[in-house]
Amino acid sequence: MSETLLEGIMQSTPLISDQKTLGGKRRLEAVTAYLEPDLKAVLEEWANSESRSLSSLVVYLLSQAAKERQQDKGAG
Repeated sequence: MSETLLEGIMQSTPLISDQKTLGGKRRLEAVTAYLEPDLKAVLEEWANSESRSLSSLVVYLLSQAAKERQQDKGAG
């Protein structure tokens, strides 16, 4: 798998807003993503090694990338 594929995901910038709850559950937005099979396989292996779902790992990675971007914007 190409490093560029993973870098592309890490550079994604989802909108971050305050999460509101409804009946104790977070209301989340759904997003559809199309991944190359090699990238999906790498992410599934990573998620399994951390006992996470693929969705949970992707949310974590995107959240971290967005936080880093926000910090970089503030520093620049």
